[in-house]
Amino acid sequence: MQRYRLSIKLKLLLAILPILAALGFLTTIFVSSYIQHSFRHDLEKQQLTLVTLMAQKLDDQFAAYQKTIVSFSKNIPRHALNNPQQLEQYLDSRQGLLEIFDNNVVVFSPQGVLMAETARRPSRTGTDFSFRDYIIQTRKNWLPAISKPFQSQLNHRPPVVMFTAPVLDKDGTPLAIVGGSINLLRPNLLGRLATTRIGTNGYFYLSDLDRTMIMHPDQNRLMKPVAAPGVNRLYDRALAGFEGVGETGNSEGVAMLTAFKRLSTVNWIMAAQVPVKEAYAAVNTARRLAWISTGGALLVLAILTIVAATHLLAPLQMLTTRVAQVDQDSEYQPIKFASNDEISELATAFNSLMYQLQARERDLRSSRELFQCLADFSQDWIFWRIPGGAMLYVSPAAEEITGYSVDELISEPDLSYTMIHPEDRKLWDQHLCKTDKGPDNKTIEYRIITKTGQVRWLRHTCVSIFDDNGELLGVRGSNRDITERKLALLTLKENEERFRLIAKAAHDAIIMTDLHHRISFWNPAAE
Repeated sequence: MQRYRLSIKLKLLLAILPILAALGFLTTIFVSSYIQHSFRHDLEKQQLTLVTLMAQKLDDQFAAYQKTIVSFSKNIPRHALNNPQQLEQYLDSRQGLLEIFDNNVVVFSPQGVLMAETARRPSRTGTDFSFRDYIIQTRKNWLPAISKPFQSQLNHRPPVVMFTAPVLDKDGTPLAIVGGSINLLRPNLLGRLATTRIGTNGYFYLSDLDRTMIMHPDQNRLMKPVAAPGVNRLYDRALAGFEGVGETGNSEGVAMLTAFKRLSTVNWIMAAQVPVKEAYAAVNTARRLAWISTGGALLVLAILTIVAATHLLAPLQMLTTRVAQVDQDSEYQPIKFASNDEISELATAFNSLMYQLQARERDLRSSRELFQCLADFSQDWIFWRIPGGAMLYVSPAAEEITGYSVDELISEPDLSYTMIHPEDRKLWDQHLCKTDKGPDNKTIEYRIITKTGQVRWLRHTCVSIFDDNGELLGVRGSNRDITERKLALLTLKENEERFRLIAKAAHDAIIMTDLHHRISFWNPAAE
């Protein structure tokens, strides 16, 4: 399987971009997190400041309402308290008061029975309202009171809030109870606050501690429970006294960033909330832009890296092309570069290396040709056996000696052993070069049986070849055909033995001397 080759440009890109991408991503994450945390802290602070200011403004307005009704209780003519018709005329004449308390201005007896009012004609004089919470609160300590929101008994039954104050004699005896109610649906302070938007979809709402909705942009939710216990945990905390900012969900399940503040004049809770998606829209946009910028920067950097690498590595690419075109059989043409950098030094070093290689190649070729010439024309069977037993080279003389062709001896290395005469195989097995154990210049003589069945005598000499690291490269050796000389020696030995037998049996004296006249042989007859 061919391995995929990575270019230097790709390696450079893979080396630089992951590091820069990691740094860019970490920086973007850190900056985005910091911006989000800082923005959220500032937004929550602003949200809390906003709801605090609006609650303070509402407290101030309620205090003004209460102050107005207290002032009215002090200035109401005492003689008119016994005349309902005159009392109603007096109430109708107080236009400033009627503009403030836009729903109704009423006067009750100390027992809570209606004496006069402005909102209905004929009035409901004589109707008992002692059951109302604001009458109970006022009569409790004979102090001004602000009622809980309730449903008015007027025809359109608006949700209202009543401000009351006792009318006292000089000695503190209660003479009456005066009250002014505001319609939560009219464009008074609460009405304007209900239509005030925070951002695009944010709004304010008010509730009392009984979970009753006092003010909300959706009028259908007025005088209804805000949320059941456990549904809105942040609102539950606000009822328990929490003042601050947090994330919660509204009645429609939309995640909202809500700030709670309790009013000081009444036990009401004001909330200012804005959708989380809208609140964090700016920071989310900033984060998206940061990620897009980081990705764009990395893309531009990748392109610039490729362009720069292409420009810087162009000489190296040219050098690679020139090196690939080098022909070992032709005269080497040196590579030249006009630049004065590492690539130029590499080209110079390569030129020097090529000159040395060509010189060595020429020497090696000459040596190889000389060896080939000697081996091819030698009468000896020359061979080179590599580790494992395979034949790397067999000279042509082997075919004349063994009868087997060079191709057969190379393709079937075991022939060199199987052709050994069975009586001489033990001698061969004891020869070290057979097992490639080490260098051995010992010469042995053994017989082989040729392809045609002839017996020939060989004189074998071999030596093991090792590299500089001691690794065995193989065994080189030669086999010389000594059959004729061996046969001649055997013939001579036979003749000599025959002569000895004849001389020993002869009746004549036979004496042999050497050049120095020393007796080298005599027979029994000479004795």
